[in-house]
Amino acid sequence: MAALLSLVSGQNTADIEVFCAGGVSGIFAHSFIIKHRSPILFSRLSTVIDSPNLKWKLNVDSPMRTFELFLEYIYTGDCTYHSLNVDEVLELLKVSVEFETVHLVTKLLWHLALTFNEEDAMLQMLLEQVAGVHALALSSRKGKPFTASFEKINAQLLAALEVLHSILNSRRGKGEPSSRLLETSVAEESKEYYANFEAMSKDMTTMDFTIAVKGEEFRVHKAILMARTTYFENLLSTEMQEVCKNRVELAATVRNVDRLALLLKFCYYGYTALRSPGNDIGGLMELLSLAEYLGIKSDNLIIIENCAADLITTENLSLIHI
Repeated sequence: MAALLSLVSGQNTADIEVFCAGGVSGIFAHSFIIKHRSPILFSRLSTVIDSPNLKWKLNVDSPMRTFELFLEYIYTGDCTYHSLNVDEVLELLKVSVEFETVHLVTKLLWHLALTFNEEDAMLQMLLEQVAGVHALALSSRKGKPFTASFEKINAQLLAALEVLHSILNSRRGKGEPSSRLLETSVAEESKEYYANFEAMSKDMTTMDFTIAVKGEEFRVHKAILMARTTYFENLLSTEMQEVCKNRVELAATVRNVDRLALLLKFCYYGYTALRSPGNDIGGLMELLSLAEYLGIKSDNLIIIENCAADLITTENLSLIHI
């Protein structure tokens, strides 16, 4: 979902303006993505009254770079935290705990424990900092029932403290390093990520564009189309009639409605959403032709591999032109 990363810095389709520590602005986001990827963050939005394009604003205490990385994770399911120094990772951890982003919290705790453990002084500092993050998280929820996501985060923070304590104590000759591992699951994280985007693709309340084809209509999000296809990126960047009406007719270019539905799913979920488009190689070629027309921002070989690998033989492979 790397194509969605362009949306983090794109203001054209955004409806949220983010103000970071010190009132610094310059980050824009999309409420329909935040709604499904981070419900707690979504609950912090406040309405903007005096802007024709922006509907919401968000005030956070984080430095701008930290929150940009957090949004990178929200949009793409990953972020470039490996190059950060220890203080920057801890800042990102605080944001992740605050907004209960379980899998990112786990990744960051793993990274802290495995990367910054060479010196006793650093380990002691990490212990104090992680303990501080844990204490702050507990105090902010005092008197409130824990959510399911915070129950997991609480367990991860306690596990991380145990691991850090055991490493430090073993260096001082007081036992062996803890064999307890922080629980992490790439499969579970991916499943959650795609489930979030599946929910977005069905959320009619936030959709802002219609594609009409042969009597059928598809409601979609402009931002997703622009991030995933060059056709809609170019179309929706103009002031053409279709843009003004938030509606486009594609009847002349789409022969099979099912093929379009398949590619629209691809725009939301990525290649894992694609399924075999038919019983013969003709269906595959038709799908690829439509993908090329729309300018799907993905390698056609990925579409072939995940859509119809079982349809391709040595005899018909030469019929496919990429």
